[in-house]
Amino acid sequence: MRLFGTRPSGPGDAARVEERIHHGRHCGRLAPQRRELRRRWPIVEAPGDAIDQRLRPIEIHGEEGPRQVESRALGADAGAVLRTIDADPLLRAQLEGALGVAAKRAGDRDRALTHHRAALGAMRELYGDDHPATLRAMGNLANALREDDPAEAEALLTQATAGLERVLGDHHPAVATSLSNLAIAVARRDRPAEAVDLMRRSLAIRERSDPGHPSIAAGHYNLARALYDTGADREALAQYREGLALRRAAAPDDPALASYYSGIGRCAARIGDTAAAREAFEAQLQIEERHGPAAAADGARLDLARTLLAVDLDRAKALIDRVTRGLDDRPPSPKLAALRSEATAMA
Repeated sequence: MRLFGTRPSGPGDAARVEERIHHGRHCGRLAPQRRELRRRWPIVEAPGDAIDQRLRPIEIHGEEGPRQVESRALGADAGAVLRTIDADPLLRAQLEGALGVAAKRAGDRDRALTHHRAALGAMRELYGDDHPATLRAMGNLANALREDDPAEAEALLTQATAGLERVLGDHHPAVATSLSNLAIAVARRDRPAEAVDLMRRSLAIRERSDPGHPSIAAGHYNLARALYDTGADREALAQYREGLALRRAAAPDDPALASYYSGIGRCAARIGDTAAAREAFEAQLQIEERHGPAAAADGARLDLARTLLAVDLDRAKALIDRVTRGLDDRPPSPKLAALRSEATAMA
């Protein structure tokens, strides 16, 4: 049995690729007994899962800046093995894609673009322009371009979405993902109403294709953000709450819940429901203090402080002072400066 994506080779080669990608170890360092076990261990996963399971650790390591170096090392080591066993270009292309995702999550956009362009070029050579793998690689490149070149990102996502609809049908989950990414790109170009329509289509596909899938919670969240940008605050609030309920039921301790609470707080504040906003920002702050970066916790403190100015000025000032102490000689943000002035005027 061989590793999906390689030319026919002995199972020992497949095991060595897996060992490198999962652990970044040189096979010569393994004890002979473990090496023999790897040679005999059949690779029986479905082809798509086999690739994902081997490349996902690289993406995970890239999520944190300090581990980006480890991600690159894993990728370089895995790439060396693939060249050694003369692997098919498919596995190399998917490795490039995984490294692109890792670099993007770690904030290294230039490296992400390099990897994603290489992955897209390789997929085009292998399959042409209309294969789902090529269209997904195109979408990944577009997502990496959203910050620096939103126009190109939108053009690529429009092409990728149309291609996936043509090849896979209108109701495939991959189409839902591409529609969601296109909506984000459109929203960045100040067309929120179009983004709402795209997000509605994406969510409808997700709900029809797999009603219990975790991505449905994210679909509600994304639709809520788009609605908020159009000023449809009450509908946005309802979508945030529905997404929160689904996400909390699936993973009650998920740090991502903070984003849902933040959205609920902003919507509630905008419609004048200060009590609901305060409750949401309290919940967000509890999560950010346990799991989030310092900047996210400070943002939650300031949002909560604003809801407290009229009912608990002392605590509002304490939250503002807490953020101020963490600045270390850096000038305050406009938001912090305005809140400090407001609190001083009310004292």
